[in-house]
Amino acid sequence: MRSFVTLVVVALLTALPLTAQVAPAAPAQNTPPRTAAVDEAIVLSPFAINATTDTGYAATSTLGGTRLKSELRD
Repeated sequence: MRSFVTLVVVALLTALPLTAQVAPAAPAQNTPPRTAAVDEAIVLSPFAINATTDTGYAATSTLGGTRLKSELRD
């Protein structure tokens, strides 16, 4: 009898994590899809590129070691 109870408990404990997930609710049939209007313009903010201090791919400072920003030449 004891082994039967142990077997039932083990079977129940292994079956608990196997519960199914619930699917999300479907959208209503009469709601239009969410899309932007064709005639609506998208306005982007202006930006500028400044390459006067460009040094290529060379690192000029580091944060390693002391976690303080210091120049590599030091």
